[in-house]
Amino acid sequence: MVSVRLTVDGLMVTAGRDKTISVWDKEGNKGRTFTITNDLPVRATLTHDGKRVIATDWTGRVYAWDAADGRELTGLSLNPPPIAEQQQLVAARIADLEAAQPKLEARLAEASAALIKAKADVDAAKTDAAKKALAKPAEAAVKAVADAKAAIETAAAEIKIARSTVDRLKLGAFYAQVWHAREDFSAKKDEQKRLLAQAESAKDDIKQAEADIKAAKKVKATTKEEKDKLAKRIKDLEKSITDNKKLASTSKSAADKLTKPLTVEEKKLQVLTSDYQKMKAAAVPAPAKSARL
Repeated sequence: MVSVRLTVDGLMVTAGRDKTISVWDKEGNKGRTFTITNDLPVRATLTHDGKRVIATDWTGRVYAWDAADGRELTGLSLNPPPIAEQQQLVAARIADLEAAQPKLEARLAEASAALIKAKADVDAAKTDAAKKALAKPAEAAVKAVADAKAAIETAAAEIKIARSTVDRLKLGAFYAQVWHAREDFSAKKDEQKRLLAQAESAKDDIKQAEADIKAAKKVKATTKEEKDKLAKRIKDLEKSITDNKKLASTSKSAADKLTKPLTVEEKKLQVLTSDYQKMKAAAVPAPAKSARL
C-alpha cells in the first residue's frame, strides 16, 4: 500500500503497489477498483462530491475516473512532451486508426455474411433438434456482427477525438506564439522604461553635483590642505557631471531606438492576439477524453 485517503463521509481510497486504486465503503467493503497502466501510483483520492477518483503516478501523470461506472475520464501528464511532438504522436495515431478501418470493415462484412448464412441454416433446418443445434452458432454470429460494429464505432470516435486534439494542439501552438510575442514586447518595454529612468536619474545627479559645486565654491578654505581637499571635491563632482551627462545621453538614445521596434511589435502582438481569439472562438469544444498518444 502506498497511499490511503479518508473522506469526510467515511469512504476510503487506497493506492497499491500492484498499480490498483480501490474505493472502500464505510463498513470496509471493497468497491470498484481502477488500474494505473503507467508507473507506480503516488496517491489517490476522491473529489469533494465523491463522483470522481483522482490518482497520480511517479511519472507525474494524473488519472481521473468516474466513481460510479469506472470510466476513465481523462489523463493529464504534468511533464508533457513539446506541442510539436504531441502533434506528431496524434498524427501517427490517426494514421494507425485510419489504416485499421479497412480491416474493421472487412471484419464486419465477414461477420454479416456469417450471420446471413447462420440464419439461413436455421431456417433450412428440418427439425427442432437441428434448429436448436444451429441456434448457438447463430447467436455467436449476431454477437460477432455487434462486436464488429462496435469496433468500427469506437475507431470512428477515436479518430474524431484525435482530430479534435490536433485542432486543440494547433491552437496551443499558436497561443505559444502569442505568449512569446507578449513576453518579448513586455521585456523590451520594461527595458525602455529602465533606460529612461536611468537617464532621468543621471540628470538628477547632474543637478545635485552642480549644486554641490556651487556650494563648494562658496566655502572659504584657509589652509593648503583645505584648499587641496576642496579642489579635489570640485574635480570629482565635475567628473561625475561628465559621466552622468554621457550616461543620460546614451540611455536616452538607447530608449529612443526601442520606440520604433516596440511600435512594430505592439501591432504584431495585436494581430496575433486577434487571430488567436478568432481561432479560439472557431475551435470545437474539447472532447471528454483526449486522444491516446
